[in-house]
Amino acid sequence: MGQTTGARFQILSDEDKKTVIAYGILNAEEHGGIAKPSTFIIDKDGRIRFIYVGANAGDRPEDNALLDAVRKVTGK
Repeated sequence: MGQTTGARFQILSDEDKKTVIAYGILNAEEHGGIAKPSTFIIDKDGRIRFIYVGANAGDRPEDNALLDAVRKVTGK
């Protein structure tokens, strides 16, 4: 049974790494295989509309880039 976080979006737990592998973001060399730091924006129809895959744990997209991507997807 799922745990409630209060988030207004879905959170994925990927213990078997199937999703990480399917999305091509597995970093097999680190900690026995973990996801590269990644951000995906997925529209209400399930289409991926924005992808950012970082080179390391500190490599994240700029806030403005994320906000612009969300605005493009939502039209707001």
